Amino acid sequence: MIEKRLLLRVTIKLCIAATAIGIVYIFIAGFFESSEFKDKPQYTFSVSSLKNNSHVYFKTDRRELLVIKSNDAYSVFWAHDPLYGCRLEFIDTIIKPVCIDIEYGLDGVSSKTNQTLDSPEYNITADYELVVFP
Repeated sequence: MIEKRLLLRVTIKLCIAATAIGIVYIFIAGFFESSEFKDKPQYTFSVSSLKNNSHVYFKTDRRELLVIKSNDAYSVFWAHDPLYGCRLEFIDTIIKPVCIDIEYGLDGVSSKTNQTLDSPEYNITADYELVVFP
């Protein structure tokens, strides 16, 4: 009988210790930088084939980009609606999500709903290379 109680106490203490270590790990894990994010490269895509009033989709590791060329100016957005998550499509001069009735302008702003599309940090070089910084 004593061995069962002792075994139960030891088991409970080990479970409590494992839980405490897990909680401490969760709170301090963010202080250590991972080399995965530190050495993550930037993405480079060629936009030289884009003509005025045309668009193209590019894939990164986990997301997709929508690049639009209109009047020799480029607009770059993440290819999914920031609120609903559905895919964006470019139709003439508007950007429209396929699942809801919202229209965004080429600047990525919807005047009707006051929403803005998400856009990554990017740069377009003189060689018409789109460089995206994740």
